[in-house]
Amino acid sequence: MAMVQLIRWMRNKRAAGLRLERISNRRRVKHFSLFLERLEDRRVCAVSILNNGGNGFSGLSFNQSGGYVPPDTTGAAGPSAYVETVNQALAIYTPKATGASAITDSLSHFFFTTGGLSRADSGSGLSDPIVTYDEKIGRFIVGDQDVNFSTHVSTFDIAVSKSNNPTSLSAVDWKFYKITTTETGFDADYPGNFGYNADALVFTLNMFGVAGGGHVQIVSVNSTDLVNTVASPMVVRNDFNNFSIRPTTMHDAMTNDPMWFVTEHGNNLSIDVIKMTGVLTTTPSFTNTNLAVAAYSSPVSPLNPNGTQITNNIDSRIMKSAEANKTIVATHTVAKSSTQDVAQWYAIDVSGAVPTLSQQGRIDSGNKSYVIYPGIDINAAGEIGMSYMKVGNDTTNDFLSMWVTGRLLTDASGTMETPVIVPSATGLKTYTDFASGHRAGDLSGINIDPVDGSFWAANEFANAQSTANWGTGIANFRPSLPANSADLAITTTGPTSVTAGSNATYTITLTNNGPNTAQAVVLTDLFPAGSTFVSMNKTFGTDVFGINQSSSQIIATANTSIASGSSDTFSLVVFAPSTLNAGSNFSNQASVTSSTIDSNTSNNSSTAAGSIVGPATDLAVANSGPLTSKEGDIFDYSVTVTNIGPNVATGVVLTDTLGAVLRYVPTVLPTGVTISQSGNVLTFNFASPITVGGPANLTIRVQAIEDGDTTSTISVTTTASDSNLNNNNAVANTLITEDLPVVSAPITSTTKRLSNVAVATFTHANGIEPTSAFVATIDWGDRTTSTGTIVLSGTIYTVTGSHRFSNSTPHTITTTVVEIGAAAELLLLKVGDEVPDLPARISNEHDHDCPSLNRQTNDFAKNVDSYLGKCINGSSGTGNNAGSKPKLSDLADSVSQLLKRGKSEGRPVQLGALLASLHGRDSAKSSLNEVLSMIDDIFADFGS
Repeated sequence: MAMVQLIRWMRNKRAAGLRLERISNRRRVKHFSLFLERLEDRRVCAVSILNNGGNGFSGLSFNQSGGYVPPDTTGAAGPSAYVETVNQALAIYTPKATGASAITDSLSHFFFTTGGLSRADSGSGLSDPIVTYDEKIGRFIVGDQDVNFSTHVSTFDIAVSKSNNPTSLSAVDWKFYKITTTETGFDADYPGNFGYNADALVFTLNMFGVAGGGHVQIVSVNSTDLVNTVASPMVVRNDFNNFSIRPTTMHDAMTNDPMWFVTEHGNNLSIDVIKMTGVLTTTPSFTNTNLAVAAYSSPVSPLNPNGTQITNNIDSRIMKSAEANKTIVATHTVAKSSTQDVAQWYAIDVSGAVPTLSQQGRIDSGNKSYVIYPGIDINAAGEIGMSYMKVGNDTTNDFLSMWVTGRLLTDASGTMETPVIVPSATGLKTYTDFASGHRAGDLSGINIDPVDGSFWAANEFANAQSTANWGTGIANFRPSLPANSADLAITTTGPTSVTAGSNATYTITLTNNGPNTAQAVVLTDLFPAGSTFVSMNKTFGTDVFGINQSSSQIIATANTSIASGSSDTFSLVVFAPSTLNAGSNFSNQASVTSSTIDSNTSNNSSTAAGSIVGPATDLAVANSGPLTSKEGDIFDYSVTVTNIGPNVATGVVLTDTLGAVLRYVPTVLPTGVTISQSGNVLTFNFASPITVGGPANLTIRVQAIEDGDTTSTISVTTTASDSNLNNNNAVANTLITEDLPVVSAPITSTTKRLSNVAVATFTHANGIEPTSAFVATIDWGDRTTSTGTIVLSGTIYTVTGSHRFSNSTPHTITTTVVEIGAAAELLLLKVGDEVPDLPARISNEHDHDCPSLNRQTNDFAKNVDSYLGKCINGSSGTGNNAGSKPKLSDLADSVSQLLKRGKSEGRPVQLGALLASLHGRDSAKSSLNEVLSMIDDIFADFGS
């Protein structure tokens, strides 16, 4: 066994021991609900495998994994491709129906070479890969954990596809992120499956304490950031006092909906359903509901046909949780007896204030058989799909294989249809591998096809390879249709914007997807609110309908049955009165019913969403301002909105996006115009319509707060229908320049000891910049200089300083002021680049009023010099640099003491010159960054 494999196996072995310890004292239950067992036998139909001629296709195997067990199989289907992950490998299969073309890569190469992510440490190893297709954002997400066994700070790496159809495993198609757990002293383990809602990708990590104890960390990643491939997505981490809570894939979640989790309660008699609100906050609320379920025991080790063990690392944690139509489904492996494992599943109603268990059941294949590592999902039609591995010593050839099953809403409560084996994932021989006790399984992959709502699964089976004979199969499947059922579907399309005073035309298509004829079909269309009926005609199809219209709807009743495959199209015209308010809802809704059982009710209604816009007109905007201005100056942009006609423009909104160096200066606005501001985006709302030919003028006053090229970018919209959008935008460009600080003349002093003396004043850009934007150097006229303290009053900056002269002869004191840079708040980061002439060492400064502080700054500088001399330049050092190298922690102590001393004496500590010196040492690059980062952290801690 390779060392990294051995380490991973030992870690999982240890983690498994910790996990199992939590459930080892549970009472073993030998008798289960007779009601459940009776339901298990009520099989009616069998699911159908849809892809590759009903065979499924082969996925990744041990030989492609780099030599790892267990496979940790997961997979996900998108619109066109299927992505699978196993331990240390991943693949994209296209087309997903056949998997004819496969692109594969190791997860290590994918994340660390292609993705450019850094390892948690040199000895870390990836483990527990995951993939999902988040249909809420239309992206594949691949994840893998990376644990640092030295610092015990774990990381989790994710890759997000840049589209819903990645065609490669390159950076062209994927964006990579490294997420740190930030918890020292804990090792993360077994992330299981991803969950998501409309707002966030969510995964959970079991955090095992190095010194004992542990908890769950819930990690939420902003989904919008992932879609927009931002450099650093919003990541929120919350600890939860539990283990192995499974996040839910929330298929129909809306923005701000809660996140749900399912976990065992720990008594083998109930499960916990956990509601989390505020998923992207650091202070979410959790509501726990305990639900009694059929009593169960922890699973027993599954056996091959010859009686040898498949794995000894199995427990009853919840394996997968999914939601649709306010129903959560979840499943896990439990023991029915000492010689049998079954998959127990649950359907939980979360539509009310408190979750309730609506039904439950088991996948039971008989004594001496073992149903293990199940996965479960639910689609919009309420169909449930399940995948699992089955093995047993009930027969001589019940080798480890992949099976699938499912149920329709019309199936008897608590039952699944007759399971079927996946032909391409049928066991070939006794499973064995190199791990002690063997390591099959750990996960099943299952998700919903985003195109047709069918199920896709990836799971393990025993192939004929050597060393560890695991392979995986990939199957697309669906529960069987009810007898004599038909799938009626309706679609309606129409305009999203309807001009008041005009007609709107909608196209309605009714289709019978079969497989049987539909009887007594009725199409009902609800007109948009406020509209009046004009006409409805059938434009395509052979079926005959009787059409009856009332004030707000039309009912079309089929005169005969509608055959499987038949389709009929209608054209509906309604009138939108001119009295309708702009922005009001104007949506058309069509639905279909039948006396025949409908196998898929999710497509029985359709809405063409729209809204009212005012009568058509043409708005144009112009924007002008000065070509040049100076930093600190206040000036105006003149904006004119013109209504070219032919109708009035209602609900006019003008948006001005100001350049970063501009600041809005409030002024009196025209009557009826209001403003809202978000950063540098100004939004002006016009309460009154703009009449035809009548321009609306607006003056936008700004102040230049920095130099550079800048713009005022105007756009205008109206709730009316704008016939020409090409003239709705205008940009005015302005070049902002700046003058050098104007410093007062030198002064002369005959005083021997100067304390906090005002040595100069200066002006710059109307005083808009903070004092930290400047460095004032005082030349005391005796060949010594120091850095002055700057204060601002009104628009005048005053420089003060303290000094002791050796005699009382006249000394001419000259002050030089330099602006540090464009972003004064970044002083500590930019000072070295912006002011190359600052002194090389802060120890050149003299401050006789604060000798202890001066002494500490000198000591700090010497420490830095020594550190740089020995660590950065790679030399042993001479003179003051000789001896053992200082630790970085010594530098941290020096900075902390320096800041504390400066604060206690009420004096600012000026480290800018020292940092400038450090920035100038070109030979110091890597270690210098260490020093600068350390200093920045300490400054932040002190509020500097």
